[in-house]
Amino acid sequence: MTASVAGVTIYDMVTNYFAASVKALLCDSTYTFDKDAHATRADVTGEVVGTGYALGGVEVTGVNVVLDTANNVVKLVANEVDFGTLTITEVAQIVLYFDVDTSDPTADKLIGVHTFAPQALSGENFTYAFYDDDSDPGTKGVIGSFGY
Repeated sequence: MTASVAGVTIYDMVTNYFAASVKALLCDSTYTFDKDAHATRADVTGEVVGTGYALGGVEVTGVNVVLDTANNVVKLVANEVDFGTLTITEVAQIVLYFDVDTSDPTADKLIGVHTFAPQALSGENFTYAFYDDDSDPGTKGVIGSFGY
């Protein structure tokens, strides 16, 4: 038996979440993302604390849904994220989520996690650029993709 999913349906499902904004929060290296069990922002641990950082993170701008029929993938693309000037002991991950209800983390749906080498920030502006499919940094890149 073979099962298939319609790419246009996935595209429509993802697009429907855009009543909510997309946000990015920062975590240290203690958080381990479990793609099978973690579904909401309430599942996230290890969010950083530091000067200049607001819990829950920042809004991601320029988010668009792209239907790539040649590769059977629905992609979320976005501008680079500017977290501002931060002083944080360790940052190692960016967690992206749909901000459905700012007062209820169990309502906020996770998109995915970008992990990088842990680093300390001491009064530095922290900007994260997503990469496009060719691994070239740009002002707009893929923040998540869903195969069908």
